[in-house]
Amino acid sequence: MAFLSESTYFLILSIIACILLWGVSLFNGTVTALIVASWTGRFEDGTPFNTTYTGCFPLDFPISLLVAFFFYGTNGSHPGYQFFLIDAYATLQSAFVWLYAESTRPNEKPFGISNPIIWGLMWQAFGAAIALPLYFRAHLRWVDKVGDRLSSVDVAAARSLPASFIFGALLPAIIGMLPTWYPRSDVLHQNILAAWQPDPVWVSILQAIQVFVLSSRTRNNERAVWWTRLSYLLAALSSATGHIYGMGSILMSTDPAMTIIGVYVPFIFTGPDGAIQKLANGTWLFLQYDLIIISISCISWAYLLVLRTLPFNTWIRSYLLIILMSSSAVLGPGATVSLSLFWREGYLSTKRMSKPPRSPGLKVESLPPNQYVDVAIIGAGWYGLVAARTYLRVRPDVNLLIIDSDSTVGGVWSERRLYPNLVAQVNLGLFNYIDTPMSPEGMNDKRQVTGRMIHNYLQKYAEDHDLLSRIRFNTHVEKIERGPRGWRLRFRNSPDLLDAGKLMVGPGVTSIPNMPQYSPENVKVPIVHSRDLGESFTELQKNEYQHVMVVGAAKSAYDAVYLLLTMGKKVTWVIRPGGSGPLAILPSELLGFWTSIGVASTRLMTGLSPSILNTKGLVYSMFQNNQIGRWLAGKFWDTVAYLSDLHAGYDKGDHVAGLRPEVDGKSIFWANSGLGVVTLPDFWSTIHKGDVTIVRDELGVLNERTMSFKSGRSVESDFIVMCTGWGDHFAMFDDETKSKIGLPANAKVGDRDWKSIDREAEKSVDQKLPFLVKGPVLLNEQTTKSPSKYWRLYRRVVPIAHAKSGDRSLAILGQIHTVQTPLVASIQTFWAILYLEGELNLPGEDEMAKEIAEWNAWTRKRYISQGQKFPYSLYDFLPYVETLCKDLGVNSRRKSNFLAEYFSPYRPEDFSGIIDEYYAQKRLRSNEVKLNNVSDYSTLFDYSTLFAILLAGLGTLLVFANGA
Repeated sequence: MAFLSESTYFLILSIIACILLWGVSLFNGTVTALIVASWTGRFEDGTPFNTTYTGCFPLDFPISLLVAFFFYGTNGSHPGYQFFLIDAYATLQSAFVWLYAESTRPNEKPFGISNPIIWGLMWQAFGAAIALPLYFRAHLRWVDKVGDRLSSVDVAAARSLPASFIFGALLPAIIGMLPTWYPRSDVLHQNILAAWQPDPVWVSILQAIQVFVLSSRTRNNERAVWWTRLSYLLAALSSATGHIYGMGSILMSTDPAMTIIGVYVPFIFTGPDGAIQKLANGTWLFLQYDLIIISISCISWAYLLVLRTLPFNTWIRSYLLIILMSSSAVLGPGATVSLSLFWREGYLSTKRMSKPPRSPGLKVESLPPNQYVDVAIIGAGWYGLVAARTYLRVRPDVNLLIIDSDSTVGGVWSERRLYPNLVAQVNLGLFNYIDTPMSPEGMNDKRQVTGRMIHNYLQKYAEDHDLLSRIRFNTHVEKIERGPRGWRLRFRNSPDLLDAGKLMVGPGVTSIPNMPQYSPENVKVPIVHSRDLGESFTELQKNEYQHVMVVGAAKSAYDAVYLLLTMGKKVTWVIRPGGSGPLAILPSELLGFWTSIGVASTRLMTGLSPSILNTKGLVYSMFQNNQIGRWLAGKFWDTVAYLSDLHAGYDKGDHVAGLRPEVDGKSIFWANSGLGVVTLPDFWSTIHKGDVTIVRDELGVLNERTMSFKSGRSVESDFIVMCTGWGDHFAMFDDETKSKIGLPANAKVGDRDWKSIDREAEKSVDQKLPFLVKGPVLLNEQTTKSPSKYWRLYRRVVPIAHAKSGDRSLAILGQIHTVQTPLVASIQTFWAILYLEGELNLPGEDEMAKEIAEWNAWTRKRYISQGQKFPYSLYDFLPYVETLCKDLGVNSRRKSNFLAEYFSPYRPEDFSGIIDEYYAQKRLRSNEVKLNNVSDYSTLFDYSTLFAILLAGLGTLLVFANGA
């Protein structure tokens, strides 16, 4: 099906079924005859028809329709119809086992998979040819999502399944077919048919009762596979019996009307010859189409499931298809599918048992000296948590430890760093992992997520995935060096040592406070960094602190000033005249319609924001590769900057004018000093009305409570909050190690001449992205660019020196700055894990060096001061994610249509299931199967299935011989 996706294939089968079953039945009058008989209580040949079964018309009428539908096929009016119906229902009844077995696997399932009664009622009402392809479509999607984590069936459900099948599905069908062998009165037969029609309900009730009773008595989960396979064998036996009996009776019959073609092949509109009544030939024709599509869809489903279990090569795939088709002709499609599932369940069980047991993890309350772990992860924030969870998905047996200096999970969103009015700069639905939505509980009126919501989300994520037992809190990693078994970690104020085979470092940019330089003399004023504002909140509420000095121009400074003003404090806001100046701040909504982060998350933005990762395609050609497009892109950014300035009110003539970004136009585009988003509706009005004095000066001497600035001015305050950025969060590596692993360092170690590569990269960026050739005009003459820090990390993760030497023991996480951190974290960590595990092929050294140099050149030109310091990619997260997806071989275009692809915001949920897609693609890409020691075929097929295959081949020859 290379030319057609599986999902589309099954959907098309269902649509064709709708047309053939109901379109033809409407055309030839079958539907009308059913309605008339059920309404009048009499068939067209005068046979009386009982239409009252429960006394409730809304129930009786649909039951009457079904009784009328099956009456002439089960009352002995035409032997060919009878045998056909036996065959058809022998196939269909076995589907109960398939659906109920899959529904009771403990894995997380969509509603349709966990509630098979839906499909049973659907095929009773509309036809199994419509219902089953839709189920198979949903089931294969789920199987791909679950991947190798598919669990065995619940043992209580497995034990219940044989009896539920026999008494809820098989026995009612046999009783309903009894007139085939024994005559009975029309009224009795109609009543029996009426009792038979809700058999999906009978199966569900029987299954539920047995599971309830057995769940308290059943403990041996190892028997679940045995009971499940027994159910499949019972289904195969009953289906094969019905098929062989029905088809054998037709083949051995001397009646000229009893032929394979006459009984099974539909006559387009009129139905089979010899079925005189409209409700005989019309319903028979309906079921002929029904059985054909059921058979095709069932065999297709079984074929695709077997391929997912073992990715056979092309020759064996063809042979497998021939086997399934031959078996379907001889044993029937129901038996063929049941035997396929019987083999699959056994193989999956063997595969599960062959996996090493899951490591229980470390008891991290105390760490023995020289402890060894397979993987150490530094940081329990956005990146560290998803890295741990993903690693445990990829390698459930891994011995893994997370280390964090805080006392709770969350990093910047940890418990102690929360304070009132702390709100993220994004809306609900844009700030969560790809597979775990965030609860709306605690959301503000603008649908923005609060700090408390984020912390609770990460805490629950860690709890749900059993990560807390793997975290060592309150542990500061002081030194990391190469060790005898990979990496050796030393801790502050602890004699413990930890050796790790692999190391994932994601400490977070906001983990180490940076304190500005000043001369302290007899200081009598409390001083805290913005990191500790949450812990200091209660102290700040005291009346003795009326005048607070806030130092810095980062987003944390804006939040701190707003918080202090809402507390009624007087604020002196100190911003040094040098540096990159005040922050550029977006309104939360543009023109009152579109959320700012939502707009920044569209694919259209990848064209409006020149990115080195997006130098091909439609939007690049439109907006970056021609002069008119660049002019239009520039006007877009001018408009956004104008709307932002208007929203802030820089021109109102008050102190807020001192917060205008010091870039001549397009301040939102360049984000020279970073970018913020207004998170509260009264943010700017509070700043305008508040008692705020903005001072542009350098700190000098702090004597008791008075800060003397270098200009000679002095200000007295009661409390000082330093919002002055962050220090070296990689200080656990010495300079030599930093240089070797691609981190900014004073020491330069390595054999590569980066100067020439960097020069070529500058030229390449200028040629590909002319928009960036001429940078912004800085309005403040004192504004200085930060000294360039060179990050030599391929894809912002892999040290190039390690890649060159084949050392896959270290991955750097979370150093790329974007507007959708959790989404990027989900994809980047998976990419990094595959790299560490050797599953990801890297390009040559020269190609990696070029990628690194071009990124560095681009981010310095694109984001100016911020790009000098970090791998900044604020508006460009989508091209980055797309690049990683291409490396993984999975689809990065996740929207359903062209308009949504370019104009709808990309959300984390759009990438849900990408890990399972990767493994599904990996299985499908495998063209060869390593068949070791399979001379007796026991690895591929057990003996019962092999016997069925041989029988199918022999039977096919007999069928062809009989037909000839």
